[in-house]
Amino acid sequence: MILYQSSQRKDIVEAIGRTHPDIKVNVLKTFADREDDILDMATNKPFNLGKLILDSGKIRKNNSNRSHDNLTIEGYRNFLKEHLGKFDCGALNYDEVFGAGGTQINFSNQKYLNHHGLDVIPVIQDFKEVGHYCSNAKKYPYVAIGSGCRKIDRAKTKGKRIKEAVRKLHMADIKVHLFAEAAYGFLKDIPVYSSDAKSYLDWTKYRRCCFLDTAKDKEVKLCLDWKNMNGDVNEDYYRDHPQYEAYSDWLYENFKWNISDLNIEDNLWIANSYYYCWLEKRIEAKHIELDVFKKD
Repeated sequence: MILYQSSQRKDIVEAIGRTHPDIKVNVLKTFADREDDILDMATNKPFNLGKLILDSGKIRKNNSNRSHDNLTIEGYRNFLKEHLGKFDCGALNYDEVFGAGGTQINFSNQKYLNHHGLDVIPVIQDFKEVGHYCSNAKKYPYVAIGSGCRKIDRAKTKGKRIKEAVRKLHMADIKVHLFAEAAYGFLKDIPVYSSDAKSYLDWTKYRRCCFLDTAKDKEVKLCLDWKNMNGDVNEDYYRDHPQYEAYSDWLYENFKWNISDLNIEDNLWIANSYYYCWLEKRIEAKHIELDVFKKD
């Protein structure tokens, strides 16, 4: 199982390599990232970089006030024509509409890129598309399930439709990538080939460490700050957290750090990023234990 760290920085990958040279860090770069950052990662690969994949970044453009003038299908085409070979796991389609109603334009974008000699990974944004890919499995050995499906599913069926879609695609011999998902409890029992998330960036921004409560198979957050910006006590403050000792032991075992060391520049980012690597191995082990890729 591959757990891509979305928009990860090259220097953070290198920092993990200095403490854990045997660990490979898998990264998803998005075309909405700075182009020089994308190419630096893709061209001057750290020795401990694992898999590298590129996403169109269209959802970030839709949700951002920043200018992304080059983030058009023509800009994506031009970039891929020159650099696609640098991404060993390829690039995802320029999916423009998320959810119901996006099928036609997303298919058109895929055909457009294919016409220009670019073999991109399709992204399913509507559950109605699953049957199409299952019927054309030889043509599409690897597909992604996008945020459009996640939004529909989480609102109505709490993840059940995504899990059903993953299993159906798997039975058709299609590898599945799942966008924006890193939850152990969700991924542990479905035959997903890869997924990505950027939650480690959010945890770091809000000064929180993420850890797995193994008794509940659930991620928990430990906040480094006693009080928030409003002066209220944070309920997840690390010293009062039930996972404080377990996380402290994990942190020391893996970095020889105490929690106070996470206040040093980038250390919290490094610890949260390494947690993804650790979590990836745990999900992979659970997949083997449950034999999730077995076909009935």
